[in-house]
Amino acid sequence: FMSGMQPILFGASLAYLFNFIVVVLEKYMLIPIFPKKYKLSVLRFVSLLLTYALAFVSMYFFISIIFPQLIASIIKVVNDITSNFDSITKAVTDFVEKINIRQEYLDLVIGYWNEFLNNLMKFLTGLLPILGGIVAVILSSVWNIILGLIVSVYILAEKERFKALARKVTHSIFSEIRAKRVIELTRRADHIFGRFIGGKILDSAIIAVLTYGLMILLKMPYPVLVSFIVGVTNIIPFFGPFIGMVPSFFIILTASPVKALWFLVLILAIQQFDGNFLGPKILGESLG
Repeated sequence: FMSGMQPILFGASLAYLFNFIVVVLEKYMLIPIFPKKYKLSVLRFVSLLLTYALAFVSMYFFISIIFPQLIASIIKVVNDITSNFDSITKAVTDFVEKINIRQEYLDLVIGYWNEFLNNLMKFLTGLLPILGGIVAVILSSVWNIILGLIVSVYILAEKERFKALARKVTHSIFSEIRAKRVIELTRRADHIFGRFIGGKILDSAIIAVLTYGLMILLKMPYPVLVSFIVGVTNIIPFFGPFIGMVPSFFIILTASPVKALWFLVLILAIQQFDGNFLGPKILGESLG
């Protein structure tokens, strides 16, 4: 049953996300531009056309430009760690020996360091199969994706009718008071959750681009890979920035310890900007 429902669930999710773009286009672009004589169906057709065109252009941009650079960055990190494994380990050993700690503690530190490098290698080499698996799933689900796109277009084109139908069903099941309460709570949940998801995606995309630009400016290694990790994990509330910061720090550490420390300063500054200015500006209205 769930397998058969996949196109409908995918289409409904897609319609829910794309609805924010449709609303913005209709409210702020099309209605002010088009004369009032045009019907809603005409505006809806134009807004859907622009929304899906924007989505396909963004997907093409990611697949043709960002995705290959992402793969190249992962391969480069793995190759750099492999080629510099001995020199990195020697630098850590020399640093620890200068502190003049006891031999058993020295062995313990070196053991932990080697274990960390092995785990980092597993994490990085594991990213490639994950990305490959995502591509394989997408390619094997082409038919479901096409059906889902058709479903999402249909839902967005007829969303007022679906809303009216849902309202009728609610009133037919519940009493008048309870039906109004259910509709009110559903509307509030949609307003808060929907705008949080849409706002968080926009916020994370801005943070990813900002991180990439500053890393290029400061000539830090692996800007595409690190900004991608930072952007994706930033979607996770509260803990996301720290989840993205830790692996990114160690990835840069394999190339330059000094730049890794500067990266920590950079990411903390970006998160202060995001937490105190950008996030509240984007999410404040919907979440309070």
